[in-house]
Amino acid sequence: MIIPKLPANESERLNEVKKYNLLDTLPEESLLYLNYIEESSLTLKNYIDGMLQFYKSTELLDQQKNSISVVGLFEEIKEMLILNKAEFVYPKDPTILHINKPAISQILLNLVDNAFKFNAVGAIKVQVSFFETTDYYIFTVEDNGMGIPKEKQDDVFEIFKTGGIKDLNRKEGTGIGLATVKNLVNKLGGEITLESEIGKGSIFTFTIKK
Repeated sequence: MIIPKLPANESERLNEVKKYNLLDTLPEESLLYLNYIEESSLTLKNYIDGMLQFYKSTELLDQQKNSISVVGLFEEIKEMLILNKAEFVYPKDPTILHINKPAISQILLNLVDNAFKFNAVGAIKVQVSFFETTDYYIFTVEDNGMGIPKEKQDDVFEIFKTGGIKDLNRKEGTGIGLATVKNLVNKLGGEITLESEIGKGSIFTFTIKK
């Protein structure tokens, strides 16, 4: 189809563009197929991005340890997230950690972001705690979300397994984020565990060897 040269006048130009807007000429069924294609493309992109993150995560382990404050670490996490009206509670103490900052930031970013996304309550709240022992740094990420069924809790750390859980936009995750978290935690000499109850939220606890 040949589209004629658009007039110089802006309003006339917009009207001419509307005339040749092919979407207006498509039947409803075709528009549905286009929506399915778009959604599938976005899903595929998320899988690809997740896989790149999973395999590149081991590069973070090559980074040297840094001396950082607990409050500074969580303030950076907060800045990276779009929280809107959600509440994010984190330690304000000036404790200094000697830790692999890129790796720990990736772990916390995944867990905290998931805690906000997979939460359908009215007043979303995520609380992070920190303490240490002689040999380990210990972090917890607790939310007041929908919770994870007990029979699916072992699956959430396995790659490509989502447990059928959907986020605020009714989208199912890729099953890559928590697998990446577990991979990093284990390679940093720690472990990660999950406590969760339907309707009462979830608590992820992980350790990092000093």
